[in-house]
Order: sequence, then C-alpha cells, then structure tokens
Amino acid sequence: MKRFRKSLIILILLSLLCTPFYSFTEVSADSTASINIKNLTLNTDYEYSGDHISYIYNGVELNLDNSYGIIADDGSALGSMTEIFQKNLHVICTFDLKTQTITLQNACNSIVLSVGSTKAVVNGIEKTMDVSPQILQLEGLTPQIFVPTRFVAENLGITYFWSSTAATVTMEQTYTISYKTNLTETPVIIPLFDDITLDDIVMDDRYYDGEMAIYIPGIHQTDYENNVITNRYSCVKNIDVNLTADNRTEIVFCTSSIRACSLEIKNGSLYVTLTDPDDVYSKIVIIDPGHGGKDTGAIRDSSYEKDYNLLIAYENTKDLFAASDIKVYYTRVNDFYSNIDTRAAMASKIHADLYVSLHQNTNQNTSINGTSVYYSSLNNQTLFNGLCSKTMAALFRDNLTTALGTVNYGVIDHALTVTTYNTVPAILIELAFMSNTEDLAKLNSTEFQKNAGKVLFDTVKEIFDTYPTGR
Repeated sequence: MKRFRKSLIILILLSLLCTPFYSFTEVSADSTASINIKNLTLNTDYEYSGDHISYIYNGVELNLDNSYGIIADDGSALGSMTEIFQKNLHVICTFDLKTQTITLQNACNSIVLSVGSTKAVVNGIEKTMDVSPQILQLEGLTPQIFVPTRFVAENLGITYFWSSTAATVTMEQTYTISYKTNLTETPVIIPLFDDITLDDIVMDDRYYDGEMAIYIPGIHQTDYENNVITNRYSCVKNIDVNLTADNRTEIVFCTSSIRACSLEIKNGSLYVTLTDPDDVYSKIVIIDPGHGGKDTGAIRDSSYEKDYNLLIAYENTKDLFAASDIKVYYTRVNDFYSNIDTRAAMASKIHADLYVSLHQNTNQNTSINGTSVYYSSLNNQTLFNGLCSKTMAALFRDNLTTALGTVNYGVIDHALTVTTYNTVPAILIELAFMSNTEDLAKLNSTEFQKNAGKVLFDTVKEIFDTYPTGR
C-alpha cells in the first residue's frame, strides 16, 4: 500500500512538471465554504475555511481567478507561485521535479527554495523561512506550488504589506537601472525590443514632481537592466524603470529642472531629447491656482479659497489644455504650498509667454461682489507682438464678466508679487467675493466652476491667436 501511494504521488508530480505553469487549474471555491486540501508534500489532508487572500500589486488588484491564498499554521501567507509571481509579477519560475527545487528570478535577485524545507538560498546566501513551500491540491484539481509570499516578495526586492483585517497583501516594486554618464547634452538612446511606433509610446510630463515618464508597450524591465543606457544630460539625476499593472514599461527621467521632451525612433531605438520648453512648444502659459497647503487664503463657512482656485484653474482646465496645442504649466496640481517668490520666478525658468493667477476675494462689506483683474505697471514686459499685462487684464475681465454674469469690479493696477516680479505679461484674477452670499453660491456651483475654467482656457487661446509668439 505504501509503495502504491508513493507511486501515485510520483505520477502526480510528473503531471505537475509536464503541465506548463500558466495552464494550471486555479485553486478556487466559495470564500465562505470549507475547502478540503490535499498536501502532497506532507501526504496529509486538512480542511481550510475562511476568506481568500486578495493581492494588490502596484495599486491594482491581481486577477487570480479566485485562486486561494492559504494561511499557514504560523500565520504566514502561502500563495500560488504560478498565479501570483509568474503570471502577474512576471518573475521567472522553474521547478525541478527530481530535486524538488523551486527557483524564482527577476532582474536583480534569485531565490532557490525546496519543497517542504524552511531553508532558502537568496543570491547565494542561505536563509531560514518561517514556513516551507508546499504542493497543494484541491480535490479533483491540478496541484499547484504554494510559496511563502512575504519571504519571496521581499527577497525579490518587492515591498510587502499584509493587512489581517482586510485579508489583503499589498506589493509595490520599482527598478532603478544603472546608466553611464557622458554629459554631451545629446539625446539619450533607449533600445526598443518590439516593433513599435511613436504612436505606441505615451509620454507623461510630471514636471511638478521633477519627472518625465515614458511608457513603452511590453514587459522590458529586465531588458533595460541588462542594456545599460547612457545618460547624456546634466539635468538628469537618475533613471528609474517600473512595470505598470497593464504590462507597460515605464522609464522615468528624474530631473533637476523643468525640461521639455521630444521623441524620435531611429534604427530600432528611441531617441529622447531633453531641452528648454520653448524649443519644443510654440505657446506656453503658466496657470497659478492661488494659495495651497498651509496657506488657505480666504475662509468662509468652512470653505477655503485655495480649494476653489484649484478646482477652477486646474481641474476644469487641464483636459482643455491637454487637447490643445498650448503647453500649460501649473504652479500646483494638488493641495501643495509653495511660496509666492517661487511662483513668480517660474516663468523665467521655463521661458513661458503668459502668467495667469486665480484667486477669490473677500471684504468686510458683504454687499460687495464681482470680478476684478489685477496687473502691475511696474511689470513693463511688452512682447514683440504688442501684448502687455494691462491689455491681457482687460481681456480677461471682459470675457469673465460677460460669460459668467459676474459684476465688473474693474481692472486694477497694483504691485502684487506675481504681477510685478515677472518676466512675462502677468495678471491676477479675483474671480468672486467669498464674503458675498451671491458670489459664494456661484463658487459652490459645479456648473459655474466648469464655465469659469472654460473661460480661462478660451481667453488664453484667444490671446495666443491674437498675439502669436512667432516660434
């Protein structure tokens, strides 16, 4: 009988070896039901009841087709090597039937495990685990290798967090690739490993975080680890490579200053050129949603000026600018504080053409309402096309009051920091009075916020159409 049982186990393991990892049947059942599990490693049966473990990788829940994670006796999480690490995290997984050895590898690390043993070898160094890998089988289904998920993830360089209350494992991973430095200020050349075009590549300008991200289709983080990229720019501090949840390779240039990026494909490689924004864009505007962070601006009935400014000037204009040929840089894109001098200096740093700051007004006299636009005669910047701050202020005042139906409270010459200490025509809009009941009701209207953002965009576009930059 023992010989028969041993032969049966060998046959099952041979079936496991011959079956491709990606075609294993998932361990699945109703999460509230008891599950009968056969442990082929220990040749024991046991019953498991409880909710399955959810796995989240880089912010996206893994689709495990209801595969169960198992809680071992010591509380460790055991998960399917194939379903979690091979299919979703793209780790190279192999199993040697003869030696009962499991090997998991990514670009930077290698782990060797043995079924039924708590000993592991990580990058050539022996370590001890709390629980051993097991070969488990639900009744009537194909066996799977289950490994201790925390140990494997952390030793592959993946951040791991277990929430017992939510029965959820959260994992995050970022690759930092090595690169040579040859500061010639010429394009960075990135090899491409698939037949793709520029239309397949997505660029995300995260200038507010000092980053320029490029998304390339396919899983290539290991390829870029093995193919050293030469950085040719003094403004690039480092280059990171990430794998996104939708199987794209993200290459992130971390820069010390705001740069514009242009892409070209030649001879099977992507050429990335970083340069001054005005070398790439013919129309550049800075939009400044006033205040932010600890600087709340005016407060009325638990409403903060900083929030209205961000909703109107950023949330309700970003899609409009993204669909246009106008490059917009925002002084903030969230509830962030930056001092007023830094905001005023931004136009000079990126060679912008216009500067528009949005605020809300307040007054002890609650009957006062309406829209005013400020400029500074001390800022005598007049573009070659004839545009100056006063002209721009009058145009915004007229367009806003006409489209939104607010009271015309005038164009005002006043030496504010962002209007005075600027290198381009600059204005500051006081859209409405938070101290006035009628104006506050408008500010709280989603339709008013949307329309105000549209007027801001339309007026910027009108200015560029009327006063072309010549670039």
